[in-house]
Amino acid sequence: MASNPNYEQFGVWTDSRNTVAGADAREGDDNDADPGADVMQCRQVLADGSFTGDTCPRAGGLDQDIYGDQTP
Repeated sequence: MASNPNYEQFGVWTDSRNTVAGADAREGDDNDADPGADVMQCRQVLADGSFTGDTCPRAGGLDQDIYGDQTP
């Protein structure tokens, strides 16, 4: 990103530092004790063995925050 020092400008970025960890039931025999590999999600197992969509997408598993600061 180029910046013109003659104007007051802001740098903006996103990151996932506040994402909530969780377990992904769709992974079957995978070891869900590994920290940081899966994110928070709410899914139900259906009678046919398939899964519902994530019913709590705003619970932190998809958290992507926006940050900003003045450029020097």
